[in-house]
Amino acid sequence: MKSLLLLRHGKSSWKDTNLNDHDRPLKERGKNDAKRMGQLLTSIGLIPNLICCSSAKRAQDTVKYLLEFLLFDGEILFFRTLYHGYIDDYIDVLNGLSNGHDCVMIVGHNPGLEEFISNLTEIDEWLPTGALAQLELDYSEWCELNDYSEGKLINVWRPREISI
Repeated sequence: MKSLLLLRHGKSSWKDTNLNDHDRPLKERGKNDAKRMGQLLTSIGLIPNLICCSSAKRAQDTVKYLLEFLLFDGEILFFRTLYHGYIDDYIDVLNGLSNGHDCVMIVGHNPGLEEFISNLTEIDEWLPTGALAQLELDYSEWCELNDYSEGKLINVWRPREISI
């Protein structure tokens, strides 16, 4: 059994119009939402062993602020393919992981994250910025995942709906 945490990056800033999309930082709200998600995960004991993150600045910043409160001591890997990645990109990243990682977090973007959840669970779930979905996958190896894999949606947390 594998656990998969899918976190959409926090609310980003459009203030500096000279920045390209990949380099946009988080707004203050995005920073605070990431911290709250870190608090939530620590409080319920849901700690990933590995974080796979989009190479976009707003995704990396989300991880940075998440880790201020998440009791995480694993590895963080960055993937350009997760920047606006789609179902096949998420599957490719997961297929390449060691089976020793039972709980993996992916920090990415929409619409790819929502499409990935829908593909795995047949549930259309709304993930606003900063939202987190928890899925269970009845597989022993990450390389078993493919376009036809099935998972179970366990929970979704949206920043404005949680209180810590």
